[in-house]
This record gives sequence, C-alpha cells and structure tokens, in this order.
Amino acid sequence: SEVDGAKRENEPPAGVIRNVTIRNVIAHGTGTSAIDGHPDSWLDGIHLDNVHLFVSHDPRAQYENTQSAMTLRYARNFTMRDVEIRWEKPESPTWKAGLQVEDFGSPIDVLWMRISRKPTDPVQTLGHVDSGRVLVQIQRNDYWQCAFVIPKGGFDAICERGLPAFREEIARLSPYLRERVDELKTWDDIKLLTVVVDRLKQWHRPGLLCIGDSAHAMSPIGGVGINLAIQDAVAAANILAPAFQRGAVPGVVPVMDALAPELSTEGGTLPAAIAMGLTLAPAGLPSRQIASPFLRGRVDQNGGTSEGNVGGSASPENDHAASAPELEYSTVTEDDLADVQRRREFPTRMMQRLQVLIQNRVISAVLASKKPFALPWPIKLLARFPILRRIPAYVVGMGFRPEHVQTDDATVEPPEETA
Repeated sequence: SEVDGAKRENEPPAGVIRNVTIRNVIAHGTGTSAIDGHPDSWLDGIHLDNVHLFVSHDPRAQYENTQSAMTLRYARNFTMRDVEIRWEKPESPTWKAGLQVEDFGSPIDVLWMRISRKPTDPVQTLGHVDSGRVLVQIQRNDYWQCAFVIPKGGFDAICERGLPAFREEIARLSPYLRERVDELKTWDDIKLLTVVVDRLKQWHRPGLLCIGDSAHAMSPIGGVGINLAIQDAVAAANILAPAFQRGAVPGVVPVMDALAPELSTEGGTLPAAIAMGLTLAPAGLPSRQIASPFLRGRVDQNGGTSEGNVGGSASPENDHAASAPELEYSTVTEDDLADVQRRREFPTRMMQRLQVLIQNRVISAVLASKKPFALPWPIKLLARFPILRRIPAYVVGMGFRPEHVQTDDATVEPPEETA
C-alpha cells in the first residue's frame, strides 16, 4: 500500500500514522516497492519483519524507471528485519546497479533440533557418520543442538516416511539418545535450514556496506559463519573509524550523537547505518566528492547538538556558527567501503572454497553411499598424529586472516589531569 506523498493545496494535513508493523508478507510487484508518507505528516515507527518481495519489469508500471529496490520518503524511525527483495524475469536495464550474487550451490540441507542432555553424556561436540546419514551434536550444557544433514530438497521425502522413522535414524546414529528422541513430538520441533553458499560480487554501494551474512552466505560446515561476521565487523571498524575522523575538528560530534533522539536501532539495520553516517550519495556524483553535512553535527554552547540542515545551511539558532570558518566534514567514501571488501574478500573466498570442497567431495559421497563409511585419508592422518589437529582447529577458530581491534575503546574516559 502507499500513502500519496504529493503536496495538496487547500486541504487539511493528513493524519499521523505511527507504530505500524508489517510482518510475514510475500508479495509480487512491478517496478519497485515504495513507502511514502506525506510532507505534512511523516510516517513514524514503521517496522518490516519477515517480508519477501519479488519485483519484475513492466513498462506500464508507475515506477518502471526506478533504480532502487525500495524507496522511502517522509518516514522516520524505520526499521526492518529479515527483508528480502529479489528481481524476477523479465528484468529491466535500469536494475544494473543492483547487488549481484555469485551462487556456488550446495548439495545439502540441514535439519536442526534440540534434544535434552544428561550429565552422563559425552562432554564434547560429536559427529556420527554412517552410510547415507550424518548427525552432528553440539553440546549446549543442558541440551544437544543436533544437525541432521540431508540431500538438498530431501525434507519432503523424510516427512513422507514419518516422524517415527526419523527418530529411529537418530537413535541408530546416537544410541544413547534413543530414550530421548520422543522429545521430538511434531515436525514443528524440527527446523529446516536451506543451505546456501554465495557471495556478493561487490559488497558496497554509496552509503551501503554489506558484511557478514549479507555479503556472503556460508555453509554450516565448521560453524564459521559467526566467526567471519565478527571479523568483518572488526575490519570494518578498523578501516572506517579513521575515515570518520578525517577533517574532524574540536566542537564536532559524530552524527550518531546528533541524531540519536530521532533514531531507533532496535531490530533493524537501516537506522544503524544512517547513525553511522552512511548517507546516500547524490545520483551521478563520484564517491570521493561526497561531503555530507549530516556526518557531523556542531555542538552548541550548552553542550547539546544542533540539527543538521539540508545543503549545510545554518539555522537561525546557530548564526554564531555561520560566521565560523567552513569545516572540512568527515566523510566515508565508497573507496573506504571498498577497502573493507578488499580486506575481507580473500579469507571469505578461501573458507567458502574449503566448505564447497568438503560438502561436494565428502558429505555428498556419504549421503549417496549405501556402504559402511570409511574415513578419508586426511581424517586418518589427523587421528594418527594429534599435533596436526591444530591446523583445522586454527582455520576454523581463527580463519585465514584473523582480525584484531585497532580502534580506541570509546567507553574509556581519559584520565583526569592531576594538579
């Protein structure tokens, strides 16, 4: 739905729309998606949750010439979680600016479930492999987080065989769980994870940086997805924090402080991106020429922050600031965002290649086999020489390019000067 944002003459202002949640929506449309308020009555507190939009090209569509997957006007405190927008056929030539994904495929899916754990159970994470079946048990103190690996698209066939047959497969792989598999009472206790291994060709656009799962979906093999996401965040902070400080002068504070009363970062990433100063570049303007006045706000004489002004014009309350020397506003350019991708793309590529190799050469062979499973020679080598186990442990735990925080702790107050 859309609230027409056109300015009307001789009409009272539109009513206020606040605190609206749009949840669990799958929709198909043409051109683009738009959320528009009214110039005299902005939308306030709009939240999208589990929304999946499929957009296709139609020359007759109202927004046929758009280059944006979603447009937002006259709205504040906008948050979103688990929002997906995909281009469908036929495609439009104006969509060339979209983020392109390289899909490396995955022959497996995973069924996740929880089964209680007893003090007499093993303490370590376990893997059970047999002909045609793989079960991984992750120790979570009072329960096992279990991952049952299945061929891609094989969940329907498992459901057709029935829940008792599925429980029996788990019990055969892990006999001491036999008396507890009845905790799986319905299929609702079992969650399907559709495994995807992909990576964006370009992680950034003016005003946007994708890291973690938004830049690269990882296979659950090794459980390294969270490691890479945290390392991406550390690298982004190390690279972008100095970029925010370029041209910084006394009396100037980051936009997060200046706009904090107007922003809510609960449950959404868009306001957090705005708060970090990742403002959109004007169309056609090279990123290195961007100098947004919203990246920093001037501190007034009372210690508060002044509101930003479009184009950097001074407000009447800050006439004293207008006469001050023009500031060199601190900016983050698209080149800075590209530095983050250059830093993190190599370890991501290497880890995904390793995951694809394991899932295609090892796990696929196990799932397709009807014979008893024989350990591959690299696993036999690790079993014979325990010191070699440090190599996969390091790769999984630290990655191919470990990151270390290099920025100052913003929460530490400077030491007081002594007389």
